[in-house]
Amino acid sequence: MPFSTSQLEQLEAPIDEGRVHTRRKQGMELRYLEGHDVIEKANAVFGYHAWSYQVTKLDMVAGVWVATILLAVKTPEGETVQREDVGVGIPAVARDAGEATPDAQETAVKGAVTDALKRALRTFGNAFGNSLYDKDAPTGRDEQPARLQTRGFEASADADEAHPCPSCDQPMVLRSGTTRDGRPYSAWFCSAKCGQKPIWLAERKAS
Repeated sequence: MPFSTSQLEQLEAPIDEGRVHTRRKQGMELRYLEGHDVIEKANAVFGYHAWSYQVTKLDMVAGVWVATILLAVKTPEGETVQREDVGVGIPAVARDAGEATPDAQETAVKGAVTDALKRALRTFGNAFGNSLYDKDAPTGRDEQPARLQTRGFEASADADEAHPCPSCDQPMVLRSGTTRDGRPYSAWFCSAKCGQKPIWLAERKAS
């Protein structure tokens, strides 16, 4: 048995829903763990000294950063278990900009590496979010995702608070006005124009 009984119990235990975050992408709710969370969990389960990773490949393909990492975990018996996986990071482009800024490119590179690390770690089980890919798994939440997502935007509609986009995590922009056919609107729009649908705060009724 490569891992200890205590490690196996931690790896196989149901995930704590308090660790799970959500965002919407192309009309679907995605459940995920944050990068710092899985790193802290790896330190707790394997030990600070017993795991590491290296970026073995980093390329930009069709405007998207693709990172490959090699993860190595040392068991209590001294055996090394390796996992390799890939991740992607998409540079955000502001509405009035023709291309992504250096900061946006850096964020996308970091996102690609973190994505690859999370994908590699999840092969070790529930502790790293593997169960989040089970569509039939219970979520432990009582409210509908769409309502949860919209509520925060409604609460701060007049507070000038920048929310992250549910799809790409870039800032959302609050805009109000009137459509061409005379219908008033008020909604949050993604500043990066990633394809996220507007989050409407007021019904668009014909005047």
